[in-house]
Amino acid sequence: MKIDGVRHITDKSELIDIFKKLFEQQAVMLKTEGMNIKVDCIKTENNRISIKLPDPEFKPQASAVFTRHEDEIYFTHIIPHGHEGDLLIFETEGIEVFKATRKEDRKSTDEKSGKKALITNIISPTVVEESFRHNRSRAEWVRSEITGKFEGRFEHIRVFFSGDRKSDSRMKWVLHERKPIFIHSIHTRQDGTDSDDYSRYMNEIYYSDPLLKDSIFNSEIIVPLFYRGMMPFGYIQINHTEKLAEDALTYTRRMGLAFSESVSKDMLLFRPSEDKMMIIDLSQSGIGILFKEKNLVRHFREEESLVFTVHMPENRQATMMSRVMNINQINNYYRIGCMISSIDPVGDTNYREFLCRL
Repeated sequence: MKIDGVRHITDKSELIDIFKKLFEQQAVMLKTEGMNIKVDCIKTENNRISIKLPDPEFKPQASAVFTRHEDEIYFTHIIPHGHEGDLLIFETEGIEVFKATRKEDRKSTDEKSGKKALITNIISPTVVEESFRHNRSRAEWVRSEITGKFEGRFEHIRVFFSGDRKSDSRMKWVLHERKPIFIHSIHTRQDGTDSDDYSRYMNEIYYSDPLLKDSIFNSEIIVPLFYRGMMPFGYIQINHTEKLAEDALTYTRRMGLAFSESVSKDMLLFRPSEDKMMIIDLSQSGIGILFKEKNLVRHFREEESLVFTVHMPENRQATMMSRVMNINQINNYYRIGCMISSIDPVGDTNYREFLCRL
């Protein structure tokens, strides 16, 4: 879905008209922390909106109410005002209108005809972090194996895993950029194509790292470690006093790829969740997942990525990484909208062919 320009509506008469036509006596979505909940809008008056929750005992931290009308989303920020019986009352703050055109149609799966698909073997950032924390001895063994491949070559070697502690500045870079960092000369400003990376490195990493500021290290290489070649779960950091050449980067990347592959297969460390969830609709770029069990929501957080296996008819599979775009509670079900980031080569063919049959 493509979000275009935002239109702000503050005119009182226009606001009243929109609330009466599109919100009042309609099912709308209540935006809460980490999830959107389908609720009934009972009435709107005097810049206030009254809604009825599906579960009266649930007291959400709500920030907005929104609804879709054709290719537009009408969105209003809200402030808690009180309650009237089982109705929650909020003050509204105007309306923002987003043009949200769907880029492609999604096709529905059909369980009755056998054209169904489900996901399992889920690896989320939470699963990765918990795997490292709960398997400390195995994680330390892997760390020592990686470090051993670099000892004697470089003066400082560090291996960071997601479960070590709260994500640091290097891990944030790896998660966002998903590529190595190569600073061959820290104390010599780099120009040309490397200048942006150099400036970001100095501002985001170097100046916040006491080890570097108080040392004579003049070079750094950071190579991401990827689960199934898709999800970053750590990185290898190399520092050296002398200027490092391209062959140092090549060697570190080769080791990073080798250990990414071996760690991805290490069932003593990573244990993907065997929970199963049904795919209800899909397209070339996204999938919709539906389930009823509340405890399965733990796998999903908006804007986070996760890796899972898609099982399709004829024993076909695809390993894919997807980014969670929205989490919606609709009546007694949970619907997760995901945008596909990457698929393994064989799985990509299987997925395309399955999509064509729907």
